[in-house]
Amino acid sequence: MLLDPPPKVVRSLQRIAADSNADVVQVDYPWMVRFPRCLPRTTPRVFVVHELQSSIIQQLYPGDAEMLRIARRLEVETLREYDAVITLCDEDAQVLTHEHGLQNVVVSPLAIQGITAESTSTEEFELRTPLRFTFLGGHSHSPNADAVRWLHTEIAPLIFQDMPDAIIRIVGSYPQSFQQDLASDRFQFAGFVDDVDAELRGSIFLCPLRIGSGMRIKILDAIRAGVVVLSTTLGARGLGLRDEQDVLLCDSAGAFAAKAKTLSADAIRYSRIAQNARRRVGERFSAEVVGQVRHQLLNEVVERFRQLQRA
Repeated sequence: MLLDPPPKVVRSLQRIAADSNADVVQVDYPWMVRFPRCLPRTTPRVFVVHELQSSIIQQLYPGDAEMLRIARRLEVETLREYDAVITLCDEDAQVLTHEHGLQNVVVSPLAIQGITAESTSTEEFELRTPLRFTFLGGHSHSPNADAVRWLHTEIAPLIFQDMPDAIIRIVGSYPQSFQQDLASDRFQFAGFVDDVDAELRGSIFLCPLRIGSGMRIKILDAIRAGVVVLSTTLGARGLGLRDEQDVLLCDSAGAFAAKAKTLSADAIRYSRIAQNARRRVGERFSAEVVGQVRHQLLNEVVERFRQLQRA
């Protein structure tokens, strides 16, 4: 639901705008998409699309054409109020440009902290014993809940059948009712952890996402930790990772189990893929690289806005 900001928030935003010398207003979340309406049109407005809501609805309700039509109309009408729309991947930009007709769309991904374009590619990465599989993401985001249920129902039984000592750990917040249905000695819920890298390190990361848009930061977090990722094609979408070189793509429960079994028996291959992935992520998503692109894009938006104001 799209809501206008409450009066208290309006007053706060207007006070901040009056006291600041901002060059641009950037909004990042759908529930805030209408907030800039209360501000004077003295600075350009940029909206960052983390996920296309219409794409999520299309995946969740594939047979509901009317719901999809309404979602697309609301999404496009609202985004047209912005001077620029930033997507995190080329695929989402193409949807907004070619299917929705928006012309002010640019691509600028999020940065992953703790990795640089010069990140070493020679560090050895090893699997821990007993074998551990991990997933990262909380229940509040519905694609994560769907992924964990699929992992538990169809993928985990095949993994446990082939690797009887393996365990699967789900990192993130899940309600007790959800955990009670799925948790066991071998399918564990870790909750929040202080050190995500330490929790993931030495595991095989499973990303069985079947719903989503944007870019999956969880995959980049795993790669930063030196972990090999097995993901659906949709999960790895928009990251530019190469199958069998930086990531292992799996679009069925059987594929996840088979590739997990093969990888777990090949320590040299595990380390090589982990090295490749860290190098590629550093080249594409380090703070230095992403920051330069985002800064340039915002400068261009500001300059274009000022030119229109002077015209």
